[in-house]
Amino acid sequence: MDPQIKVRANKERGGRLAKLDELAANLKRLERVALDNSTYLTRIFESTLCGPPFVPLIALWNHQFANLFREELRVLRHIQQPRTIHRGIGPRDAPRHGCP
Repeated sequence: MDPQIKVRANKERGGRLAKLDELAANLKRLERVALDNSTYLTRIFESTLCGPPFVPLIALWNHQFANLFREELRVLRHIQQPRTIHRGIGPRDAPRHGCP
């Protein structure tokens, strides 16, 4: 057998082996990604199973927060109402923006 042919065959074999190694590494990486995704999806699924008992608590929390916000807004609106500044100037005559 010609030495050049032998060298060329070894080179091609090495190239094929390198491609197989690369494919094996990519396959392992893909397996890791699939396993991570599976774990993530399992956690999401489990959290959705645990979530419904907390829905009424979350709704109650949001309701309480909305009530507190409404009360603060009512107080601020009451404070913001223009009052009589002088005898002749009433709330309608008071400037709405800027300095009088």
